[in-house]
Amino acid sequence: MRRRELIDAILSVSETLTSTGASRFFREAGRPEKPLDDKILRTYTDFMVASSHFNAAEDAVMSAFGIDPIKEPNLWTGLPETRRDVFVKCRLGIVFLQDYSESIVKLIERGSAEEGFILQDVKKKQSITMAAQRLTILVREPDHPSLTVKQFAEALHSLEQLYSVIAKVSNLESSELVVGQMDSGSDKSFDVIGIEKGIAQLSNLLLQCWDRVRHGPQHKLSASLKVASDGVTLLEQISAATEKNALTKEEAEKLRRTVIKGVEDLFAKGVYTPQMETQVQPRPSQLPVERRKLLAHHPTSTDQKPAHTHIASDEDPTPY
Repeated sequence: MRRRELIDAILSVSETLTSTGASRFFREAGRPEKPLDDKILRTYTDFMVASSHFNAAEDAVMSAFGIDPIKEPNLWTGLPETRRDVFVKCRLGIVFLQDYSESIVKLIERGSAEEGFILQDVKKKQSITMAAQRLTILVREPDHPSLTVKQFAEALHSLEQLYSVIAKVSNLESSELVVGQMDSGSDKSFDVIGIEKGIAQLSNLLLQCWDRVRHGPQHKLSASLKVASDGVTLLEQISAATEKNALTKEEAEKLRRTVIKGVEDLFAKGVYTPQMETQVQPRPSQLPVERRKLLAHHPTSTDQKPAHTHIASDEDPTPY
């Protein structure tokens, strides 16, 4: 689970417990001895409806704090004596989560990367402060690590090329992308920081391209983008610049190819953004990614021998 996922899940579960009235019930009710009345039933129903939308991270937080049993109706009314300890543990878990959630978040949270940063003009030898924005980039990862250093470098290069095209077409100030926070969990995650307008356009470009190709086969991405280029803002800007003679036809064609190849390479490597993940099915995080399996983890045996890690050689038959 990534750091950001964990933080969001802790805050979400705590907020749900408060907004539905579940935390107040368990904090104040003790062990109720009366049947469910309308108010208690409504609180229970509200919580069940809200928690039914929990994702895997939120479910994991519920389990880690021992709050899972509150989904059982018999914890909200008179309990058999054998379940009293379950009620008490749930109440303690809720109290601990809510009373210490702010401290827990501060403990695992890193500083914000959204502040303005200083860029230096190499020619003028002077520093200028510019509004910056970050974009979180995620990379799909199977059960075991398989992203190579070369693939990671190529993904960064593709992002840099797309950002450079955006800066050129939009006449933005010259600046390089900066790598911000990095994290890992179910998928790998890292932030890139750049000029606010440029990062916004990069995010929009990936989202627009994903919206046009997510239902088609991955190997036909280039064709899909060419056919649907009228709806991709950056490609339309390149065409407009050509009509205004701001770009030659050769320059425009080179930029188009750079955009299509860059996006194609990113998607093929399993790269996506949180904004793409909010789209309707299929979500990018749920799609398979073709990548050579480099590490194989063998489970420990019953005699508690240490697990072995196998590094694939060039002769391994697993396809790339």
